[in-house]
Amino acid sequence: EQQKQLEQIHAHQIDQQIKQAKKKGYLLSPEESEKMRTRVDKVLSLFDTWEFDVLELANDCGKAGKYPLFIVGWCAIKSLGLIESLSLNSRLVRNFLLAAQKNHKSTNLYHNSVHVADVTRATYYFLSSTGLKKFLKPIEILAAILAAIVHDLDHPGFDNSFLIKTNDPKSGVYNDISINENYSLSLAFQLLSQPSLNLLSSLSQKNIAYVRHCMIRIVLSTDNAKHFQKLGEFKAMQMFGFSPDNDEHRILILETVVHCADVCNQAKPHESSLKWTNLVQNEFWEQGDKERELGFPIHRFFDRNSGDLAFALCQLSFIEFLVQPLFSAFQLFLQDQCPDFDCQPIEKCIDSNKKYWMDLVVFHQKILVPNSKK
Repeated sequence: EQQKQLEQIHAHQIDQQIKQAKKKGYLLSPEESEKMRTRVDKVLSLFDTWEFDVLELANDCGKAGKYPLFIVGWCAIKSLGLIESLSLNSRLVRNFLLAAQKNHKSTNLYHNSVHVADVTRATYYFLSSTGLKKFLKPIEILAAILAAIVHDLDHPGFDNSFLIKTNDPKSGVYNDISINENYSLSLAFQLLSQPSLNLLSSLSQKNIAYVRHCMIRIVLSTDNAKHFQKLGEFKAMQMFGFSPDNDEHRILILETVVHCADVCNQAKPHESSLKWTNLVQNEFWEQGDKERELGFPIHRFFDRNSGDLAFALCQLSFIEFLVQPLFSAFQLFLQDQCPDFDCQPIEKCIDSNKKYWMDLVVFHQKILVPNSKK
């Protein structure tokens, strides 16, 4: 009864907001709305393909582009059948997605709701298109999607090392351990604690606790400081044999899926990959500018004055030491467990992007040392 009253109150608030929007001219005309819907539908037609680019949704779909995380999150949850299989309240799902959308800093060049929408869509793709979801429980699939949605919630635009160097209050709260990730999780659970946002309210307490456990494991595994540890655990699972009945094995899959989704820029088609690369690199440079202003040493990859060679080396190093080993392990697992999935398109994207940055490194090295031998 209390839940019904809350929903009625919320519905009344929505009606009032719509009336205010009409008065202020915020709502689209029917013609504008139809044009926007056509553009959105065209972009979303690729939602189940690796070629889907959330930047097109954010940049080319008018006012709808201001809500990429809401749109992608809703499409993922609906397409995976989670509302039906888990009896989720669709209104609470939409409320939570809107709250998540609003709790990302739009001023960040990279760590914003567009990046998070991209990670959420990639998580959906890896779960649905590969066939992995046949091994997973619906609550585990929900946990993975929610983890992707909240993994960078209210990200400050600076990495964990910067927060430690500047004695940010959050570094004290989380004892210098996965600061951004722990903070995002804390904020996510604060949102979910609100009755009007708690999309988990239809689940049993046991299942809520398990979703929470999975979300914590998954989000903390997106800290790149844990990359080699987590990659080692995933490879060990493959070596000794994957068991679908083993909870730990299934959680390792979820961790790997979201980690792959989080670092998949260099696994995208080349044109899309370059757009994302420029966004993240410019955010790195902004951190470097702040470090220079504060008198801190600057890593060459965060120093905009390091030049084009450092820029190319940064991307090449990221591919060689993180992206390629991670995706190679993931693809080996998929070949064993989901042989019908074709890994080659993603593999070709990684190889193509690696060659591009390698060629740029060689080119800029020759400029710096004209007579250098190959």
